Amino acid sequence: MFRGERVLIGLLVATTLWTAGCGDDSPTPPTAPTPAPAPAPAPTPAPTPPPAAPAALQSIAFNPSTVQGQTKPIATVTLTAAAPANNASVKIESSNPTVAKVPANVSVAAGETTNAFAIDTSTVRDTTMVTISATYESVTVQAVLTVTPPPLVARFTVSSPSKGNDGCTIVSAAGAIDCVFDASASEGFVASYRWTFTIKDHDFTANSPEGSPTLTPLTDCNFLSGGTVNNGTVSMVAVLRLQDRQGNQSSPVQKTLELVPNGMCGY
Repeated sequence: MFRGERVLIGLLVATTLWTAGCGDDSPTPPTAPTPAPAPAPAPTPAPTPPPAAPAALQSIAFNPSTVQGQTKPIATVTLTAAAPANNASVKIESSNPTVAKVPANVSVAAGETTNAFAIDTSTVRDTTMVTISATYESVTVQAVLTVTPPPLVARFTVSSPSKGNDGCTIVSAAGAIDCVFDASASEGFVASYRWTFTIKDHDFTANSPEGSPTLTPLTDCNFLSGGTVNNGTVSMVAVLRLQDRQGNQSSPVQKTLELVPNGMCGY
């Protein structure tokens, strides 16, 4: 073999070896394929809610729960859940319809839980408690309404044969006076008219019963004496309070009137 041929063969071998090992002595591993994404888990189905409990009657309440006769309190019936599609008919009853009159039935509209109605009340002489009942689907609830009599309002006038409406006169040596006290313009159911009369530091009381709004007090000189004569008269203060059968009293009203002594009872 010629020398030139040997040189050419050597170059070819060296070139082959260099190309096979260029950059890294180890062989390059094959690239793994990209895995496909895992499918998303299926959503857990929501639990089926239990069926709603049917509406039942919860309560009946009044606003206000104590009223004067002839007023109209508002009553409200309440269910535990919304009324059904065909409404809820609630039966209403009064233990004393003469005092508190109610409708026979009240309807709660579908989807609602309450309804309200008015109660008609009558004038009463004494405080009266009435039980109002509501019934729906065999459930009954009750509440008590209190109806009170009208308030006591005291009023009176004073007159006398001798002085008209200006005062009155001592007409006897024993101390009788001719005053007539008239409380018939007072308001309310009066069981007793309670009078107090005062001259200086002397007090005299008198009570007249129901149905007797006028009074001429039985005074005497022991009560009338001790006053001060001023311009020929003695001042006397009259006070009226009303009382009902339950012992409730009105606010007091008073008048000051002038007595003409006529030279009696030491004047």
